[in-house]
Amino acid sequence: MAMTKGYASRYSFEDVWSISQIMEETKELAARVAKSTSTVLIHGESGTGKELFAHAIHRLSIRRDQPFVSVNCAAIPEDLFESEFFGYEPGAFSGANAKGKPGKFELANGGTLLLDEISELPYPMQGKLLRVLQEREIERIGGTILNQVDVRIIAASNRPLKPLVQEKKFRADLYYRLRVFPLYIPPLRERKEDILFLAHRFLEHYCKAYGKTTIRLEPEVQQWMESYPWYGNVRELKNFVEAAVLLVDDTDGRLTMEHVKVLMDDEGADVIYPTWKKGETMKETYRFPLSLKQELENLERQLILKALSESKGDRMRAAELLNIHYASLYRKLNKYQLEEG
Repeated sequence: MAMTKGYASRYSFEDVWSISQIMEETKELAARVAKSTSTVLIHGESGTGKELFAHAIHRLSIRRDQPFVSVNCAAIPEDLFESEFFGYEPGAFSGANAKGKPGKFELANGGTLLLDEISELPYPMQGKLLRVLQEREIERIGGTILNQVDVRIIAASNRPLKPLVQEKKFRADLYYRLRVFPLYIPPLRERKEDILFLAHRFLEHYCKAYGKTTIRLEPEVQQWMESYPWYGNVRELKNFVEAAVLLVDDTDGRLTMEHVKVLMDDEGADVIYPTWKKGETMKETYRFPLSLKQELENLERQLILKALSESKGDRMRAAELLNIHYASLYRKLNKYQLEEG
């Protein structure tokens, strides 16, 4: 079976950088299950590298030469679910492609299908997905033929699914169908020994990419980096280092706390973070003249990070704490580059 053009895994376990024991053990578990055909359920906060692990699992599997297809369940409107997952025949509905279109299951046939953000799949759609996982067959919209599919499933979620099952927001039968081999990716704050290791790897990468001289981290910056909780995890750290490389002057080559304050807009430049405690008001760090729009955005970002911390990464709960719709929080996570994978 030929690989579907454009669908191949991009990462291996060598791309999962770490020196912490907990991450090395996690990679060992992932490598062990990779050689099987079992369904894997990856759980971890946004930015921990769930998609990276999914790619690496596929690349180490016996399906490595077959397609690796990824689909973000949170990004597919409910009315397009069936056409995206199962495909459609020519003329199946108004506006349909004249040649028809294969769905994700067909594209991944023989290989691996990553169901990212599986916790955000609408409840009515969960039953339809379950049926395909059980029967291993699909029928295109407008079609009459059942097509057999041979697909390995890897599901990923930044929210624990068990509480959603108890709240009747996620089907128990689908949960147990997906949870054959659970794999937990720990957040960066639970493996602090990886922080400076990753920072130096990213520094080396971006200095080379942007033609910059070697940049040194001042001791105070290293201390701050190890104390900052990195709620956006590896992605946030990577973005921070990239920005730092662009900011630091080549003639100096040192990343100082002054640079940190510029990059973090003062919101995370304190060694202890977050700075708010119950009953306290926000510290007065404002200096005029200032940009009201920028300050409001900084405050909004702080509040989102605080809500995510309080909810332990549960975005639905964070939206409730902020008294906003989940879709609004999802957009803001993208806006402030706090979103995952």
